[in-house]
Amino acid sequence: MLQPREIKDGRALDLKVAVFGLGFVGTSIAAVWLRAGAAVEGFDVSSERIASLRNPTSIDFEQAVEEAFAQGLATGKLQLYPVGSAKSEASVKFVCVPVYLSNREKRADLTFLKGASSSAGSALKKGDAVVICPSVPPGTTRSVVVPLLQNASGLSAGSDFDVIYSPERILVGRAVEDIEKRYPAIISGIDEKSLARAEALFLKVAQKGVIKMPNLETAEFEKLAEGVYRDVNIALANELAMACDELGVNFWSVREAANSQPFCNLHMPGLGVGGACIPVYPWFVAHAVKESATTIIENSREVNDSMVDYLVTSLLTNFKVGDDTKISILGLAFRGGVADSRLSVTYRLVDLLQKEGITRLKVHDPLILKDSRLGNLLTQDLDGVLSSSDIAIIATDHKMYTDYQWGSVKRTGSKLKVIDCKGLLIGKEFTSLDIFGLGYGDDHNPRIYEKVVDSA
Repeated sequence: MLQPREIKDGRALDLKVAVFGLGFVGTSIAAVWLRAGAAVEGFDVSSERIASLRNPTSIDFEQAVEEAFAQGLATGKLQLYPVGSAKSEASVKFVCVPVYLSNREKRADLTFLKGASSSAGSALKKGDAVVICPSVPPGTTRSVVVPLLQNASGLSAGSDFDVIYSPERILVGRAVEDIEKRYPAIISGIDEKSLARAEALFLKVAQKGVIKMPNLETAEFEKLAEGVYRDVNIALANELAMACDELGVNFWSVREAANSQPFCNLHMPGLGVGGACIPVYPWFVAHAVKESATTIIENSREVNDSMVDYLVTSLLTNFKVGDDTKISILGLAFRGGVADSRLSVTYRLVDLLQKEGITRLKVHDPLILKDSRLGNLLTQDLDGVLSSSDIAIIATDHKMYTDYQWGSVKRTGSKLKVIDCKGLLIGKEFTSLDIFGLGYGDDHNPRIYEKVVDSA
């Protein structure tokens, strides 16, 4: 059983903070302030979520969060409440709910943010500070959040309470380290007083210091730019990898050599981009402007979203899969090392294969033990699923797949075909396998991705 971590400093012993929204981001922020010695109130709209968090070993995030919660609950430093069951007494209130896309229009869905802002606002007192953390379209904090805070509290932003926008800058699985040690905090305020409050606050936990932005909107856009950069560069990597396949060139050798030059940072290609961040931010930018072109941004989204279609087309045309083909997909998480399947490309891959009548499918993930959407398609028996499959598709770069003894796969009949979409097996050969991959060039044929042009 995890043991509570001993707090070794008192940087925030005189501070009480409230966190509204206890998902990946909210629990990580709560953990960081507990580790700094603050008292923390946690609020969430889900009573079930609150109940699960009261048993720290049930948290499905990272060890540092579990340890901080265990200690906080044991010492009384951490109090957890369903929203509406208690009123926050904290002087600093963090709003940490996610902002997703609407399904059809791909615009920001502010439902959770509006609800959490109203909840935080109803408990505001003069002299308090509100910190908005989710990634949002530029202008959201000023035009949407601030009016809700003022209406709920009857107070005036700036004169009566401080408003701070500080976007989370974390990767799931290492969030505490990211906040405390890895990156400086991006901070902004509705006025100079709020910005000064933000600086004093975040210097208590961010060892890399802070970067002060000139206004709320600049800080909002900065966070989006981080994600858009990655999305565009992943799309570039995907297009270069497909070009390498056509030319018979090995992209992985190209990438390694090119990245030895300090001005080049070719990203990893793959089946697309998942998670609740990178696939979302480009649309926040695209819909925020009316006159400026966002051609590269939107085209990159199209490229990355189309990679699963390319794979399915190749399976049908090059690999001749049919309704009797047994296919296993390795990885449901949107990236390796996490138990997070939000916007995972594996869902789309399963859906497209099933639409083509290919239903003898299994999905393996070492970290995600159950999934309501996949049901009994999800398994943890990697040996069994590989021995019974005709084709295995590596969709996620889990360490388990890198370390797996691929040469030990036992089969009867034809070799297992492994389609490596993450470059985990590049340069490796196994007599019991046929290995294919995006960007492998002439090392393997047929190419796994083939763009089909409809001439009609």
